[in-house]
Amino acid sequence: TRRLVAGCLSASHPGLITDEMCRALHIELSIPIFAADDAELSARGEAEWGAARDQSFFALLYLGQHSRSVSYLDGYLRVGGLGFDAQGWPLAQQLSDQSVIDATRHLLLADSSSALHELPRLSVARIFEAARQHDPLALDMVRRIGQGVATSTLYMADMLALSHVVLGGTWHNAADLIIPAAYEQMQLFQTQVPVLVPADLGDDAPLMGAVRLALEHTSVRS
Repeated sequence: TRRLVAGCLSASHPGLITDEMCRALHIELSIPIFAADDAELSARGEAEWGAARDQSFFALLYLGQHSRSVSYLDGYLRVGGLGFDAQGWPLAQQLSDQSVIDATRHLLLADSSSALHELPRLSVARIFEAARQHDPLALDMVRRIGQGVATSTLYMADMLALSHVVLGGTWHNAADLIIPAAYEQMQLFQTQVPVLVPADLGDDAPLMGAVRLALEHTSVRS
């Protein structure tokens, strides 16, 4: 008969899941309970079934509400930041939903022509969609994002000697905009440019990573 053999708790913000929560669920359900950052789970999923399935060493930029990076080094994972810009400010703060929305609102104060003025509520998805419609202000935001992604990508690649970086998180939906903008910026650096690809598994990456984690810690095999 089929039965639940393991459970995995994940949160979009590190620290929300406690050891006490995992122990309580383990006692209640009598199965192993694992806790993992959803960025880490995404990297596991992409390593097994996604954009990095042929890579033993890569980095994943997990961009969205709470942005961060994951270094995947032959099965060893480490969640961290995204590096710093030229002024010393953390890129993880700049490459996040709220920061992009705030920066767009600031630009709108001096630009009355943007179609974004007509929206009842700003969101990152709507800003990206406006860029696809060639809205100049939205395209400016994409260029700024591309600069941050380029800096973070080169930072990770140089620090860990990586040639492969995956763009994940909820911003993978805008990979068609972000990756070309990042490559345009990376070409300005005097260094070898790593491969930057979108996550194959999309929004299912954390779920698939949880499956991979469960398989690794139980007797069940894929």
